[in-house]
Amino acid sequence: MIMSFTYFVYIGLTFFLVLGSFLTIRLKNTWNTYWLIGVFFPIVIISIVLGGRWNVGTDWDEYKLYYDEIRTFGLSWSELIQHNLEPLYLTLNKVVASLDLSSSYFFTFIAFLHFICFAMVYRNSYRVLPFGFYFFMLLFLTSMLNIQRQTLATCLFLLATSYIGKNLFKYTVCVTCAYLTHYSSIILFPFYFIGGKKFSFLDNRVLAFTLYFIAFIGAPFINQILLSIASIFITNEKYIRNMQELDINMEVSSGLGIIASHLLNLTILFYSKLLRNKAYLVSFDLSSLYRCFLVGCVFSNAFGLSMFLSRITFALTSLRIVLLSCLCYLLIQFRTSFIDKFVGLAITLLSFAMFIMSIRNAAGGISPFVFNWI
Repeated sequence: MIMSFTYFVYIGLTFFLVLGSFLTIRLKNTWNTYWLIGVFFPIVIISIVLGGRWNVGTDWDEYKLYYDEIRTFGLSWSELIQHNLEPLYLTLNKVVASLDLSSSYFFTFIAFLHFICFAMVYRNSYRVLPFGFYFFMLLFLTSMLNIQRQTLATCLFLLATSYIGKNLFKYTVCVTCAYLTHYSSIILFPFYFIGGKKFSFLDNRVLAFTLYFIAFIGAPFINQILLSIASIFITNEKYIRNMQELDINMEVSSGLGIIASHLLNLTILFYSKLLRNKAYLVSFDLSSLYRCFLVGCVFSNAFGLSMFLSRITFALTSLRIVLLSCLCYLLIQFRTSFIDKFVGLAITLLSFAMFIMSIRNAAGGISPFVFNWI
């Protein structure tokens, strides 16, 4: 009974979010009406549901403890700077706690920020947003209910990608906010320049597949080298504790999820030329996004299943959500080939199957879902 409710919540929220934005497009409303009915209202409802979760997500109790301590004892500005957690994330805690609101309100606020930042990524291509919401829920929600500091930082980075090669100031501001939310985002600053001609070699599909498989095969050796280098530069107390668990790998139930994830990645690599050539149809700089994603995939493969190192490339590999949403939109809406449309449909179904298996296997502690507003 509890698991039935869990499936109902997660699947129901997904289709509520997707259908809301899709129907407003079909009704040909203005952007303001679309934003209110198709985006803002569904986001508020979903944020309230996710904010009221109880002991859902392996890190839920830790985040609740941090917030409750700040709410009870306060947090001075000097303590904020010296704290183990990032200052911007702590500031968000401090703001909500200053209103003397329960942790349910705080989790709702954090969920709301995730969805709003992600929706703003599609502000110039809102017709693709239903696909974006779909893949966000299926491929990102599990992480969002666990490592919410890093996923919020990732959403800020996704927002920053709109300014790659166009506005250094805005890109720097967004990535700085991401860095102050999760320190792993420090690696994202140089990616402002990845859209330049010097990095055009990344557009070569043969090279992309070669790098992808070399990194995958050589992961055990590369992993050890990178772990040794990382241990030299990590100074934050919280991350030092994580360094003590460098040899711990992510838990894998069957390996099917990893295979499915690689299939999605390789599909993006295969259709990279289409994404670049038809980018004008979705109003995205898909060339820069693809290059960032490719670099993230190569290093992610090199890191293997290391729980610590996998977090470093998380923001870059999360660009898969945007790329898949644009790819499926292009394949389904603009391609006439049966094979292309089949691939678009297969991507959506495979992602949905991955989501169902995540719920079934309680990946990241997301199941069973218990709603208890406090």
